[in-house]
Amino acid sequence: EKVEIDSFSRTFDTFFDNIFSDFTIQDQIDKAYENICENAKVADALLLKLETMRDETLSCIEMATKKREEVLLSL
Repeated sequence: EKVEIDSFSRTFDTFFDNIFSDFTIQDQIDKAYENICENAKVADALLLKLETMRDETLSCIEMATKKREEVLLSL
């Protein structure tokens, strides 16, 4: 026995399949966006930490250079 699917049933099936797949895809997009935002926050925090470390290092170099010059001038 052959089962016939009328056009309404096909349209209904396609419509709801698309809605559910759209919700699934949108959920994946939302999760990916959240991950990107979280990774951006982590990257910003790391960049700030590196900039702070660079500034501290440059300050140490400057102090060491001044101290060396003082020692050389005192000789």
